[in-house]
Amino acid sequence: MSRKGQAKHPRVGYLTSDLAVPFERELLTHAVKAAGELGIELVATCGGWHRSRGPETYAYDVMRRARLDAYVLCAHTVCVGMTADEIADLARSFAPAEVVIVGAEIPGFRCHTVSDRAGSAAL
Repeated sequence: MSRKGQAKHPRVGYLTSDLAVPFERELLTHAVKAAGELGIELVATCGGWHRSRGPETYAYDVMRRARLDAYVLCAHTVCVGMTADEIADLARSFAPAEVVIVGAEIPGFRCHTVSDRAGSAAL
């Protein structure tokens, strides 16, 4: 219970590289809608390709330090050029939070691949 006597809403991070991409905005739109329906607080950020380690990727470090309850990692944009092992290492860096990986099948994680509008809505 929070200080005001209300139950704490789960906090989920949504990690993507670039919301200027229409497909990424559509995925986030569905995620926001689902989060609202489920009573989940969604915290979204975009930080470019993780492998680039440019200044924009600092957003992922900030999200990691936020210690949210879970994360949705849009690997198809964040993890461009990374191997399956590198993606798994990145996902594990958010422990103890659970990480769901979108756009790549990574052993040991819940994964969801999306290839169309129906798949986006199902996410």
